[in-house]
Amino acid sequence: MNSRQKDIVETKLDHKSWIKGKELANALGVTTRTIRSDIEKINSLFPKMIDSSTREGYQLNKTIYDKKYTVEERIPQTPKERLVYIIKSLLLKNKRLKLMDLEDELGMSTVF
Repeated sequence: MNSRQKDIVETKLDHKSWIKGKELANALGVTTRTIRSDIEKINSLFPKMIDSSTREGYQLNKTIYDKKYTVEERIPQTPKERLVYIIKSLLLKNKRLKLMDLEDELGMSTVF
């Protein structure tokens, strides 16, 4: 999964109920078509992880998520993986990035 697709999954975790594609697109700064494509890709990698309804929107299937999308896939484990993740986050994310948020995301801390 690319970083935007991971953002979709992580954003979905914050919502216990259905979320409309337009709301998700606005939250991530992309089009609804991009959301549909990303959800198709996520579900091709992890079948039925995100349920969809034309009326309700999208909802994370927590059972599938817990079984398929493990902690190791969410958080880089080795120093090299973390370095690549940090560089990608700095270069590719469309939102402002705070060092403290990145530290929390990776479960690490820096000493100044």
